[in-house]
Amino acid sequence: QQASDGHIIPRLVHVHTSTAADWHVVLASWDLEDLESPIVKYEWAIGTVPGGTQLQGFTSVGRSTSARNEGLSLQHGSSVHVTVVATNAAELRTVVDSEPAVVDLTPPVISQIRDGVEDYDIDYQSSTTFSVSWDVKDEESGVSQCEWTQGLSPGSGEISPFQPTDSLSSSSADLTGQIHHGQTVYTTVRCHNHAGLESLAVTDGVTLVTEPPDSSAAELRVAPVSQTPFPAEDSHHSATDQLRLFWEGFVDEAGIDHYELSIDGPNNYTHTWLSAGLHGETSATLSGLGLGPSQTYTVFCRAVNMGGLVSDAVWTNVTVETKPPIVNGSSVFSQWQPPDILRLDWSGSFLSQSALVYEVSLGTVRGGSDVMQWVETTETSMNITGVDHSRAHYVIITAVNRAGLYTSQVQRLWV
Repeated sequence: QQASDGHIIPRLVHVHTSTAADWHVVLASWDLEDLESPIVKYEWAIGTVPGGTQLQGFTSVGRSTSARNEGLSLQHGSSVHVTVVATNAAELRTVVDSEPAVVDLTPPVISQIRDGVEDYDIDYQSSTTFSVSWDVKDEESGVSQCEWTQGLSPGSGEISPFQPTDSLSSSSADLTGQIHHGQTVYTTVRCHNHAGLESLAVTDGVTLVTEPPDSSAAELRVAPVSQTPFPAEDSHHSATDQLRLFWEGFVDEAGIDHYELSIDGPNNYTHTWLSAGLHGETSATLSGLGLGPSQTYTVFCRAVNMGGLVSDAVWTNVTVETKPPIVNGSSVFSQWQPPDILRLDWSGSFLSQSALVYEVSLGTVRGGSDVMQWVETTETSMNITGVDHSRAHYVIITAVNRAGLYTSQVQRLWV
């Protein structure tokens, strides 16, 4: 707005407010011109309405085309109006009012900051081009610019210093050669408003995943399940409906999301992958199986990392053995050797699908073990010393296969 009694040509009056400590600053500048007589004086006033002087009365600034007042107390959201009076050498005056400037005492509001350019936040990516997006607004003075920096911890900037963003809502950068597999990048966004205030927001980080998990030190084990008091060995199993599996040694700096298991072998087991360890577990029980007796199966395990990359599989074999050893009908051969040695030989007495371990006891009554108790051997013969030849003895030989199944044979030894 303007009122003039001379030939001064008014142009724009610029007004800017900012905050300094507990006080607020009003800065104004203007551009006026008189083609016939020089301007000799400017006066300015600050008010809450056009032409008003509620905040500052008219004050001369000489021929300066700018002025500032640093001692004002302004209310957030209120309007500030600057009035400039220009006087030329003929003492003719022109009055010019600025457009209202809204007092902004609060920084921009940054919300919904997220790694990636989608409407959702991502936590892992395989590309070395890192993007971040956000929402920012400042209803009073508007957003003037945003900057961003990236680092390896929240709020840090060791990867790249603050620099202007591509736009006021997103930015991207190629970090090839600056980070490697398994590192997490955190982005800090800083936005400024036209009042000179700024605010920060930090992402929760996105991890680079470019390599599959390392399985070079991984191991897979089938936990033996025995249906008897005797333990089964790792590679043998007596149950046909389930397998209990344990694994360890998979490594990935980016983190492992889950594991996958598979069985390959007879009875239509064709290497189908099943997910396991979805909550970090390193064991699983596969139930409802139909494993065939006297069959050998190969069990596989592999790791899947947070980026969906899959490791090489590790494997182990398991043999299903459902029948205990069979007594072949042969007698235990015994021979007394002076002065007190008893030699026993049970070669061929037992038949089994797998190797056998024998448990031998010797007593003076049937089923007794008062002379020798529960001596284990993998041989099919042994010498026992300190035996009284004058008495009858009974030998108990229990044959245990690798699945923990067993059969016992009791025989009297004659003097």
